Amino acid sequence: MNQSTTERAASEASDFILFECPTCGKSLEIDARGAGYIVVCPDCKNEIQVPAWSASGEAPEANHDSADRERIQLESMLEQLNAKIDRLEKARQNDEHCFRRLADEIELIQAALDRITEIVASRQA
Repeated sequence: MNQSTTERAASEASDFILFECPTCGKSLEIDARGAGYIVVCPDCKNEIQVPAWSASGEAPEANHDSADRERIQLESMLEQLNAKIDRLEKARQNDEHCFRRLADEIELIQAALDRITEIVASRQA
């Protein structure tokens, strides 16, 4: 028995994988033959591995895989943020040291200006 063109089109239309971008949550759809491929999210430009296809059009393991990928991404972001905090703290300490040195230099310059002013005033008197 042959399938009608409409039945075949409906059958082929269900052979899509529906999944979400783990970064921005954008709903994505790709032909089932794309399972395992790396695609780029059109919204956030994040690279995503297409989950496996299931007959329902959804990938049950996608939520688990997505959660693992998201956890790994968050851990990586946390490491990057902690490294940035360390760099900023070192820069703050360096700046604080420089400001103290500048304050000491300004104090010396002010003392020298005060002495010059006294010398000039005493010569004019």
